[in-house]
Amino acid sequence: MTNVDALLNFLDLPLGQLPILKVDGDIYCQSVAIMRYAAAEAGLPRLDAKQELRSNMLIDTMGEIFDQTVGPAFAAANAVAPEGELIVFQNH
Repeated sequence: MTNVDALLNFLDLPLGQLPILKVDGDIYCQSVAIMRYAAAEAGLPRLDAKQELRSNMLIDTMGEIFDQTVGPAFAAANAVAPEGELIVFQNH
C-alpha cells in the first residue's frame, strides 16, 4: 500500500478523490453535484432549459480540458527519472 492509498483510506474519501461535502453526517463527492447543491441551498434562481444546456456544455468542456492537461502533468510529476538525470517541468 502506498502512502497515498493509506491517506485515502484514512480520509474515507468516496471515489478516492476531493472535493467532498459532508451534510448531516453523509459524505458527498463530485464537484458539479456539490456546486448544484450549494446553488440550491443558497436560493439561486433555477436555470431554464437553454441556460442549463449551456451550463452543462461549459462544465463538460472544462472537465475534458482538466482531464487532458492535469492528468499528464501529475503523471510527469510522479515519474521517476533514470539515475543521475533530472526531470524538468518548466523551460524558461
